[in-house]
Amino acid sequence: MKKADSDQFVEALKKRGAQVEYMVKDNEGHGFTNEENLIDFFSTMIKFLDKYLKPQSK
Repeated sequence: MKKADSDQFVEALKKRGAQVEYMVKDNEGHGFTNEENLIDFFSTMIKFLDKYLKPQSK
């Protein structure tokens, strides 16, 4: 997917009220291969999943 297409997709989701975490890294393609970028990606993903999928404590 081209970055411009991703940008457009993200904006459409946000307009509809979706919570979106969007990460773009220099010198990376569709996925991440740089070790620092991978660490940042997975750290961000874990925070997102904890926030939106972790059961609320009573």
